[in-house]
Amino acid sequence: MHFNTFLKSVVKIRHLQLLGEQSHAKMSPPYRLELAEKMKAKHKNAKTAGVMSLFYPNAEGETYLVLILRKTYKGVHSAQVGFPGGRYEEDDKDIMITALRETEEEVGVPISLIKVIKPMSPLYIPPSNF
Repeated sequence: MHFNTFLKSVVKIRHLQLLGEQSHAKMSPPYRLELAEKMKAKHKNAKTAGVMSLFYPNAEGETYLVLILRKTYKGVHSAQVGFPGGRYEEDDKDIMITALRETEEEVGVPISLIKVIKPMSPLYIPPSNF
């Protein structure tokens, strides 16, 4: 999709209600729903993180989405593809600032160049308790 067309479509998204966990549940494999149910108690004490769905035009004006490849380490998200983002820090005013700060740190896009359209739905990640 051409980026100008994308920008015109985004205006409609800004005013739509987020469907959140219901939509995530529909798209999740059954084992993920079972795991989330088993970990409901931990969910209350989950760590907080923010991520960014960052879209931009490539050289031809087509819409691209920024994804990162996580480092390989001894952890549940090792070598995974994901959105830029990370853990909420005490200095962060809110979770949106977390997502913006982490995006700048991870992919080098200055916060001043990012226009936030709307927050994404919260999503619990059972393996890492985020």
